[in-house]
Amino acid sequence: MSITIAVAAMAASTAASAQQQADIEAIGRDFQTGSRAYALLDELTTTVGHRMTGTANGRAGEEFVYRKLKEYGFDDVRFQTFPITEWQRGSLRFTAGGKEIRAAALGYSPAHSDLSGDLVDIGNGTPADYAARPGAVKGKIALIYLGVLPGSPQDTPRLHRIQKTSLAIEQGASGVVFINSTPGDMLITGTANLVPEVRSGVPAIAIGYDSGMALKTQVAAGKREARIAMENVVRPSTTRNIIATIKGTTLPDEAIVLGGHLDSWDLATGAVDNGSGSMWVLDVARGLKARSYRPKRTIQFIFFMGEEEGLLGSRYFVDQAVKDGSIAKIKYMINTDMALDPISYAIWGGAPDMTFFGDLARKVQAVYPGFTGGAHNGFAGGVTHSDSQPFFEAGVPVAYPKGEWSKEALACVHTECDKLDLVSPDQMTHSAGIGAMLLVALADAETLPATPMSAEEVDAFFAKEGLKKGL
Repeated sequence: MSITIAVAAMAASTAASAQQQADIEAIGRDFQTGSRAYALLDELTTTVGHRMTGTANGRAGEEFVYRKLKEYGFDDVRFQTFPITEWQRGSLRFTAGGKEIRAAALGYSPAHSDLSGDLVDIGNGTPADYAARPGAVKGKIALIYLGVLPGSPQDTPRLHRIQKTSLAIEQGASGVVFINSTPGDMLITGTANLVPEVRSGVPAIAIGYDSGMALKTQVAAGKREARIAMENVVRPSTTRNIIATIKGTTLPDEAIVLGGHLDSWDLATGAVDNGSGSMWVLDVARGLKARSYRPKRTIQFIFFMGEEEGLLGSRYFVDQAVKDGSIAKIKYMINTDMALDPISYAIWGGAPDMTFFGDLARKVQAVYPGFTGGAHNGFAGGVTHSDSQPFFEAGVPVAYPKGEWSKEALACVHTECDKLDLVSPDQMTHSAGIGAMLLVALADAETLPATPMSAEEVDAFFAKEGLKKGL
């Protein structure tokens, strides 16, 4: 190659890189002025309400997203139907110490239960609590604090409710009562257990903080008799992921997934968890389609159902992709579970090139000054208990636009107060723009900033972090 040709090639490459940067920043500015993410969240929560998987509301949410994508001009949009064990709450009455206390059943509690027995306060419900009192909950109803009690030892593990339920059942508990860790008397829900044979046997419920702390005092004074009487719907059913695709131009067999769960719990409208994440994904799809954006790599926008019941939709999608071999085409997954008003990008797996993400972060901050956290290798917990987990377990690197929610919003997750007033238009606008910039950077990258992980590498990651694959 002559010097003249080499210089010309270098100039062309530099111009292409500059054009790519300009495009990324221009896309970010488009969302600054033209985002409809908040309007979509308002419409979703007002017209549909909650989107609990398997319910009429859940199906209405699926139709809402599908219809919007078609309106935006997506030809390649489809439902992915998959089987589930549908769970819907029915009636519940909880009495303790001769007094009825407001309570909410946790997901996959049994279809029928009428249980009476002694209530035993087992503190945080950790292995150390049971080791200190062997056999204390056997044949009894365990009273467990949902978070970590004030004054607990510094090294007390912050276990997920599923882990706490499993431990209580392993110790022989006949029922579980969780105390919400947020002051006040707000009811909270969530999936308590995932094992089919457990679903039919052990009821798990939650009560508010004020009621729960008063009950702890009563139990300490010897008032232990309690009763849990519930009827729920538990039956075979189906639900649907929604998938929309923009096919890549030069690298169509490489795909970037931008996804988050559409479903929510049913105590409120699920505006935070995860109306916020799913609706800014929908707005990114709208905005890029309106731009007639043509990425190098294929982009898949995926709205998962069944996340709250145990990552059902994302696990089904990944399992199918593993079976048909298409998982090898998915080079990155961006997860949006409550990813609101991001201040940084958290990156996991695949030996990531942090220079790439650092350069991108500087471009993002030029458009969105509040994006002050840059990019960093994410904490282990960010991979698990959300739709990123099945992808990561299959070897796909994961990115997460990480924001900082207010204490009020975090306190409302899975509760009666998870409503639109917790979210602002600016937060949704920033989320869509910052998410779109990350998506475009990955879809158009000359070289991707991370590589697929082998099964051995995934296993080593979980072992290093002291985690187990699966939930």
